[in-house]
Amino acid sequence: SVGIDPWTPGKISLLSAVTPTAEVSDNINLIGAIDSANESVVFLSDDDVLKRIKADGTSATVTYGGSGSNITSLTQDGTNYYAANATGIYKGALTGAGSGTKVWDTGSTKVVINWVKQRLFAGIGASLYELVGTGPTLPSAVYTHPNTNWTWTAIAEGPNAIYVSGFAGTASAIYKLTI
Repeated sequence: SVGIDPWTPGKISLLSAVTPTAEVSDNINLIGAIDSANESVVFLSDDDVLKRIKADGTSATVTYGGSGSNITSLTQDGTNYYAANATGIYKGALTGAGSGTKVWDTGSTKVVINWVKQRLFAGIGASLYELVGTGPTLPSAVYTHPNTNWTWTAIAEGPNAIYVSGFAGTASAIYKLTI
């Protein structure tokens, strides 16, 4: 069944061919978007390099504003992309035009971001932040885990809440934040 489409009832056909567009390391992040020109694109971080790949497979390196440390997380709000690393959280246009700029300082290699409930949330170190306004100083934390070794791993949107997950050692948890 390799290469066969088994999901159409009563019909068997070959799957579409896949064309590789980028070679990557093992430290990647990926987000899809439709930019202001109504073009479908993918932003791919590979270590400390950010690339914008169009639907036709052409790609360009994006000057996101950061360098020197691996991008740990990516998200988008419909107009802008956000890339996070150990130095900061950077913002740039989904069109890839111009250079991105640092909006907030992070100071941690443990950074995860996501656009949820029309808000930008970040898990930095053991703390959670709702990023509003302009930095570079972070606002007050929404919550700080009592274990200083805690690492936030994901931020997701639910119907009535924001869910965040994390771990320290072999202990892990999912928290529900209501707005």
